[in-house]
Amino acid sequence: MLFKPDHSTPLEQLGLERGYEARALPLLKRVVALAGDVVSVSSSGVSVNGELLTNSAPLSHDEAGRPLAMAQLDQFRLRPDQAFLMGVTPTSWDSRYFGPVLLARCSGSFVPVLTWP
Repeated sequence: MLFKPDHSTPLEQLGLERGYEARALPLLKRVVALAGDVVSVSSSGVSVNGELLTNSAPLSHDEAGRPLAMAQLDQFRLRPDQAFLMGVTPTSWDSRYFGPVLLARCSGSFVPVLTWP
């Protein structure tokens, strides 16, 4: 899913200020939870409906050594207009840090992947 961060919110603005994202480009993320799903974020990782997701532990610091705060979610039930997004790498700037996002800020469900030998 493509997600266009809301740079008027402090947590999403942090990604821009620190260079985690480019201002003009949306972020490509996996949808790991949708409406009705219950999400928790802890130092152990992200749990969706009680299942801990593999390799989902948020980092305490970014690659430059700057502190990162994880989203404060404990048994949070997503509303119909929300999604919880995660990247594929442990260093991804995603909902582990800025929390659920509005589906209105998301687009697409298919992104082609180009590979070569």
